[in-house]
Amino acid sequence: MSEYKVIAMPEATYKEYRRKSLDPNEKAGIAIERRKSKWSGASVVNEGRLGVIAIDAPLGNGWFSYPYDYLSAQVESLEEDDNVEAIAFDINSPGGDISGLFELMETIGRCVKPVYAYCEGACASAAYALATSAQKIYATESTRIGSIGVMAVYLNDDKYMQKLGLEEIIFRSEHAEKKNLDPKSSEGKEQILKSLNEAEKMFIGRIANNRGVTSDDVYEKFGRGLMFHSAEALERGMVDGIVADFASFVEKIMPSSTEGGGVEMAEEKTLTIEAFKAQHPELAAKVIEEGRLAGMEAGKAEGLRLGAEAERERISGLNKLRQLACAAEVVEKAIADGTSVADAKSAILDKQIEAAQSGQTAEPPKGNVTLEELADESAQHEVNPKTIEVDSRKASIESDADTVSAAFLSAAGIKKE
Repeated sequence: MSEYKVIAMPEATYKEYRRKSLDPNEKAGIAIERRKSKWSGASVVNEGRLGVIAIDAPLGNGWFSYPYDYLSAQVESLEEDDNVEAIAFDINSPGGDISGLFELMETIGRCVKPVYAYCEGACASAAYALATSAQKIYATESTRIGSIGVMAVYLNDDKYMQKLGLEEIIFRSEHAEKKNLDPKSSEGKEQILKSLNEAEKMFIGRIANNRGVTSDDVYEKFGRGLMFHSAEALERGMVDGIVADFASFVEKIMPSSTEGGGVEMAEEKTLTIEAFKAQHPELAAKVIEEGRLAGMEAGKAEGLRLGAEAERERISGLNKLRQLACAAEVVEKAIADGTSVADAKSAILDKQIEAAQSGQTAEPPKGNVTLEELADESAQHEVNPKTIEVDSRKASIESDADTVSAAFLSAAGIKKE
């Protein structure tokens, strides 16, 4: 009698085993390679250059669902594979649970390799949110995209229980009177809706961030729960392109040419200031504010420097006026009061006229220098730093602030259009 041994292992472990057992030298068409990925977990196609993660069922932790932690493990496995140049999600899914979704999206976001999404059949709800984590989303012509939002379903079985003669009696501890509220009550409905709205805010925020738009854009353009065929989804900005089939998708992102990556891999992904503000409003506000403050400080320092330079020029010009008759007292007072060179010259002239009218003998000019001879030389010093107001530096300060803000953004790899 023959003896058979049955070895049981988790599905995820089996698929990982199958993936590693595939012959890397086996040549097969893209369609065959893709089919293998659906049966073997994360697989590789296109001569091992593209890692494929197939999702053709709901997402979550229930029966016949793709667990998020299992998908995260596949992403990390392909990310660590030196032969794999890019990762693609092959999606046909109605969506699923929100619990675990954001964590998987974070794992994808940490990938150094480019990640793409291919949608065929349906890409809805949580599956679409997952797809937005990719750099580009492509769909076939017949694919339906959308169903963005959060919902919950409650089955009221009261009448059935009554028919069976059963009654459910619930006891709650003293300080847990709100635990598991009856969804039929007004308070229960209010709490459920509150929870759904909070989840929706996070859900929509992630999608908006990944697509480089605002949450309002998602509310207005992405259907509020409706599904669209790929052509309309493309018009609404929900996907990036339409392809004929999976082979066309692979050729678009990674052509068989050995001279380099595909069309999409060659694209430089430029993040503009507008997109940065939309995706990271709080961070953008902080960076811009820091840049503005740094610019203000730079402008203030520049203003102080110019003011000090003007003051030195004013005093130098006033000291030159000491050579004029009746100038000594006027110059001393002008230096102390912040009087301009032009006003000091006028005051000296008035002093000389006053002396001549009173019959007093004015002190002789030193070196035979006259007021007129100093006029041209002193004209350049007609600056009174005490009259320089903040408004006169406003344009320069704002320019400095923009320059420093641009430097902050440039350091972060953000370009201004």
